[in-house]
Amino acid sequence: MKFTQETTEKGLIIPTSALKISGVGAAGQAELHVLEDALVVLKGRMTALELLTAAYQLHQLATELCGHLAKACGFCTDCGDGCPLDTPESEPEGQGLRSVPPELLEMFRAGNLCLGALEERILIGGVVYGG
Repeated sequence: MKFTQETTEKGLIIPTSALKISGVGAAGQAELHVLEDALVVLKGRMTALELLTAAYQLHQLATELCGHLAKACGFCTDCGDGCPLDTPESEPEGQGLRSVPPELLEMFRAGNLCLGALEERILIGGVVYGG
């Protein structure tokens, strides 16, 4: 479930309903993980099953986000002479793709994502998610 909240000078308010649905509110303590371009809130204490469930759901979210990027970039449709970035041995020429972790590039290659379009999106810096 996704909630859209506006950030203000005072910060970000997490709705009580979101805390209740996630179980974080009932935990009594929460951990806030600050990542580049993301925040993750976890229960401060979890059982093994709760931790596995949280890890699995974070993996599902990562998969969904990568799928969204794949839709934004499209699939490789053969660049005529073939894509110069279509093999793992190819060294990306643009600074854009050099900033992508190799494991993600390999995943996108395997999924037939157009790496040229991905690089263009990275270099342009336009919005590909959200409003």
